[in-house]
Amino acid sequence: MRVLIIEDEPIAATRLQNMIKQLHPDFEIVDILDTVESSIEWFNVNIHPDLVFLDIELADGLSFHIFENVKTESPVIFTTAFDNYAIRAFELHCIDYLLKPVNIEKLESAILKLEKQKFVFSANNLEKYLSSLITGVNKQTQSYRSRFLISRPDGYIPVNIDEVAYFFSENEQTFIKTYNNKS
Repeated sequence: MRVLIIEDEPIAATRLQNMIKQLHPDFEIVDILDTVESSIEWFNVNIHPDLVFLDIELADGLSFHIFENVKTESPVIFTTAFDNYAIRAFELHCIDYLLKPVNIEKLESAILKLEKQKFVFSANNLEKYLSSLITGVNKQTQSYRSRFLISRPDGYIPVNIDEVAYFFSENEQTFIKTYNNKS
């Protein structure tokens, strides 16, 4: 997975990078940026990453301004010291909102959340899900009884459903009336 970190505090950026590498050594950190302006430039000339870790308050403004200038489908996990931006962050369809100092367990949970969402909504998985849903709907044709066993004092009589004209109740008993007028 290609990962971009946008963080203006060098110590926080290095710590985050080390935790990501510890949890997922196969992840590639493609860059670490520290301003809104450099992030907009980066998005305009590079292939967008699979995941962005994004601080909200950067040296030159709020990171939300990046999305006002760049159209990206990259999932975002916000890493910030401020909880007052959470609603705005989720309006941008972020995966998670982690408060600093970022806890490694919460970081792993956020990454797993992303991987789960990617799996659930992947084209192949979606196709399988829709196919199984259609198959399930088609299989829900109900089967009905084809005959009834009628209890009589001298034993049981089978009556096929295609012989039944209607059912009726009388004196707390249920009866069948056949097309040839038998009860």
